[in-house]
Formats: sequence, structure tokens, C-alpha cells
Amino acid sequence: MTLRARPRGIAGAASSSNFCGKGKNGETVYGYDLQCDFGQDVCRFDTYGKQDIMSGFSFESGGVLRYFGSHNYTLGGPTSMRVEELQGWSWVKMTPAFKAANANLVKNIKLKLSTTAKFSVMVGSISVDAGGPGAGFSTTSDSASYSVDGEAGDLWVQTPAPGKIRPFTVDCEAIFNFCWFTQIRHTMAVTIQFKLPNGPQVADPMNLQSCWFRASTKYF
Repeated sequence: MTLRARPRGIAGAASSSNFCGKGKNGETVYGYDLQCDFGQDVCRFDTYGKQDIMSGFSFESGGVLRYFGSHNYTLGGPTSMRVEELQGWSWVKMTPAFKAANANLVKNIKLKLSTTAKFSVMVGSISVDAGGPGAGFSTTSDSASYSVDGEAGDLWVQTPAPGKIRPFTVDCEAIFNFCWFTQIRHTMAVTIQFKLPNGPQVADPMNLQSCWFRASTKYF
């Protein structure tokens, strides 16, 4: 049985921190797919979004989170998880006519992107060996992320860089090791910066996230 996200209605896709599912909010279309077959050990989120900025000018983003967690029947969830893949990308799409008429805007565009595995834990916090995943990687008490700031004029950014995707292990830590993972979700934060023709510098954000899903993938 393959589980897939279902629409949850419009809930402030461009700015809300609690929306999930598929929908449309203003000029932003957002959603995700989840594949988690019983009998396969690795689950996968595919998160995506598209935002129309003006006629002939839009940007799209997408990312993948693949993860493994062996269920602990005593505690109720994995005590350690393995992120097999965490990546994200964003690209700018323009019509030839828009490019030709806005050369200065095009050469000064900047894209910023982060793609994040966010964990819900019982009692404790997460611990990651930051020496493994590579450049652009960072952690908080409940998340692990890759981030990238594009150069001016780059119409495509991706993190990690092609060929640099590295699996990494995330441990749940607390006093007496009484700690386990309950859920996981994939989130992305993307910002496009550009200068309006005869106007100011502006920044347009696009925040995307999946719904929460169980951390356990392996039950036997």
C-alpha cells in the first residue's frame, strides 16, 4: 500500500508555518507526495512548489527527503534514524520576451534555498555527526538542513551539489537514553531576490512543507 498526500485546502502556503498537503494560495501552488510502502524500509517525501511573480516570470522549487527508522517496540519509535537523501533545488523560468526586455533584472537575480529534515522526538533532542554530510550542512535541536546562496544571475541552485549527496545518521539523545523519534517532515525555504525595473530591490519567499509522518519504517 502506497500512502500519498491528499489536499488539505488553502492554508497560507507562502507564509504559514503550519500548512501541509496540496493547494494554492495566491500565486503559489504547493504540495508533496509521500511513498512509504509496507515491506520497504525507506520512505520518501517529494516536496514542490511554483510561484508566479509577474507575466513571463516565475520560479519553481522541489526537494527530496528519504529516510529509514527501525521501530523500537519497547519505546514506541526509532532511537536512531538514517537520512538516505536530503536535497533541494530551485530554478527561475522566464519567457524569451521577458528576458529580452529585462536584462538588468535577469543578471541581478539571486536565489537562496534551504532543505530540511525536521524531527519530532519524545523527551530529548537530536544529535548528528556534522563532519559527515559536507558543505552547507547545519543542525538544530530538532532538524538537519542543507542551505545554499546562489550567485547573482544564477537561474538555478541545488543543494547538495550534484554528486555530493551523503547519507547521515541522526540519533535521539536524552538522559538515560530514554528518547525516541515519533514523526518526521520535509520543509523547504526559498527566496528569490531581484530589482524591479525602475524600482526597488525586492525579495519574494516561498515556504514549503510536507505533513508530519511516522518516523518508523522498519517493523521487523
